Amino acid sequence: MNEIIGRLFVLLLLVCIIDKDANTQPGGDLDRMIEEIEREMVMPLGAKPLEGYNRFYGFSTISERQVVKGVYLFQDISVADRYTFAPSTTLGAFKVFEEDFPGIADGGCSVVTVIYDLSVGELVWLQREARGDQEPQLGLCNGR
Repeated sequence: MNEIIGRLFVLLLLVCIIDKDANTQPGGDLDRMIEEIEREMVMPLGAKPLEGYNRFYGFSTISERQVVKGVYLFQDISVADRYTFAPSTTLGAFKVFEEDFPGIADGGCSVVTVIYDLSVGELVWLQREARGDQEPQLGLCNGR
């Protein structure tokens, strides 16, 4: 009987650890924020439609501001064997911890980055510092 209770305790402990996923970080319900981000998102010039990407989201801190960071990768780029992530309630979107964002060095729009500011509840307009001629966009192609 003690062995069964011990196994149940270990199972309960594992469930608690697994439940503390990327969705429960300070900032709230990541699944709800992913839905809001994807409702507002306008893909940058040269990018595929949103559905052409696997999308990875997680809580992060940028310049002392709490944000949700999104990294979009072409669907034909395989990252499953290199990174840890959990499925979101949104098809094609995944939840990650900050240290598990996929990092791919590639040109063009095979990788797109988005930032959602939690303090104001909206996407941040992004622009490359070296490209002052480029209009700010809601997503930034990492290779352009």
